[in-house]
Amino acid sequence: MAARAICGPASARRWLAGCTAALTVAVTHEMMSRVVQGAYASLSPPETLARSHPHDRLYRLDGGEITEMAVNQR
Repeated sequence: MAARAICGPASARRWLAGCTAALTVAVTHEMMSRVVQGAYASLSPPETLARSHPHDRLYRLDGGEITEMAVNQR
């Protein structure tokens, strides 16, 4: 899938709906990570904003679950 800009919850939902590959990797900054996670989990705006995204984390969105994974730093 080609790279596309995501600007808000509706765009995030459309982008997620278009992710049909076996594996999709998205690189975002903190706020867009929250928006994508919120759209994926159908969170309310306050729940979406309450999500955190530390710089040393990756998130796997699969099977309706959001899994936070720590990145080993040297």
